[in-house]
Amino acid sequence: MKKVHLVFLFVMCFGFSLQAQIIRSYIAIVKTKDGKKKGILYQVSEDALTLQQGDSLILIKAADIKNIRIRASKAPYELKSVVKYDPLAERNYETLPNSQVRVRKDGQKDPDFGEQVAGHVGAAAVNVAVNLIAAPIQAINSSIIKVNIDQNPENFKNNKEDLAYHSIYYQRHTNYKDELKKIKAISNAMKSQ
Repeated sequence: MKKVHLVFLFVMCFGFSLQAQIIRSYIAIVKTKDGKKKGILYQVSEDALTLQQGDSLILIKAADIKNIRIRASKAPYELKSVVKYDPLAERNYETLPNSQVRVRKDGQKDPDFGEQVAGHVGAAAVNVAVNLIAAPIQAINSSIIKVNIDQNPENFKNNKEDLAYHSIYYQRHTNYKDELKKIKAISNAMKSQ
């Protein structure tokens, strides 16, 4: 009976792990003969690709596409606090032996109001400077893939697999047998070298 429970637990865990696949969205910037179209790459078929813009889907035919750039979507920048000024924190004090009196570790007196304001303003200035430098660097989002289609459906078909890998549809409906065959082919190629 315990073996049945163990097998059941294993099957349930394996099933949940398959369902918990992380789906990552990629931003596609598609130049067409009508202009640029930007959205989340939703699906890639044999002769077209679909972009998601808000709640709507846009179908773009391969014959209309000049080039495609794919970027990873990034999380928004979170402010960083590098310097913290807290002169009244517990870590700055120690209790004297054989006494209940707390004194500063460095032996100095507590900072007065002016010193506290200067410390907080200085810490804030350093944190602002760090964030002003770090925010633009984090905002850089270069393309992962650049594909020139030149309005040629054959070029699109040749690059379909690379593009489809970054689509939401492909990630949700992954063909695990084909993926395993690709991994085995790569492994065999590496062994033969």
